[in-house]
Amino acid sequence: MNNEYMVSLNEVRKPRGRIANKSVTFLKKFVQKHTRKEPENIKVSNEVNEYIWSRSKQKKPKKFTIQLKEDGENVHVFLKEGTQLQEFENKRKAQKAEKKKEEITPEKKDEKSPEQVEAGKKLEEKKRMEEQAQKEAIKRGIE
Repeated sequence: MNNEYMVSLNEVRKPRGRIANKSVTFLKKFVQKHTRKEPENIKVSNEVNEYIWSRSKQKKPKKFTIQLKEDGENVHVFLKEGTQLQEFENKRKAQKAEKKKEEITPEKKDEKSPEQVEAGKKLEEKKRMEEQAQKEAIKRGIE
C-alpha cells in the first residue's frame, strides 16, 4: 500500500490545552478509517508527531500531507517528504534483497545422511559390476 492523504485538522476543536493530543488521536482515527486496520496496528512516525506538536500543544497545524506504508499487519504514517520515510523504504529494500539472496543460494539441507551415502555407493558398485559383465559377455560372443 502506498497512499498519500491530505489531513486537515480543522475538525479538531477541544480546549486549547489539549489540541495537540486530540490531533494525534484524530490522525489515528483518520488512518483507521482509510485502511480498516486496528488502532493498535497504526504506527505514527516521530516526524509526524513532532510536526503536530511543533506549534506547542495549544495550536495545531492546519493541514499536512501524510504517506501510509503497510508492513504486514502494521500501517506506518510518515510525512510525505520526510527522512523517516526514506529510511523505512531503504530498510524494506534491504530486506527484499536478503530474501532474494536466500532464495537464490541453495541451502545445505541437500546433504545426504551416511545411510544414503552408503546406499548410493552400493548402487554405483552394482552398476559397475553389470557394465563389466556386459563387456565380458560381448567379448565372449565375439571370440
